Amino acid sequence: MTTPAYSLDKAIAAELRALRAKRRLSQRELAELAGVHKNTINRIENGHRGGQIEHLAVLCNVLGVKLSDFMLAVELEVEAMEKRAGVHADPAGGRHELPQG
Repeated sequence: MTTPAYSLDKAIAAELRALRAKRRLSQRELAELAGVHKNTINRIENGHRGGQIEHLAVLCNVLGVKLSDFMLAVELEVEAMEKRAGVHADPAGGRHELPQG
């Protein structure tokens, strides 16, 4: 079993949604502050696309977080998703099914 290709998009979606909610901003408000279309925020938060790095950098700036901190949170979310799915990454970069026990 391998990690679904969309897990990174889903992790980005979850982190962006959580940060936006913490700041009590609507998707429209965040989009206006970031200078992007509301549909961009909607697509990212629904996991349809992880967002271009330029968009993520602007969104992080508007939300008051460093892009590196955001991506670290995304990485931790991916690891949590993989654990829930019974998958883990090995140091060589491969992904393997966890033993059932």
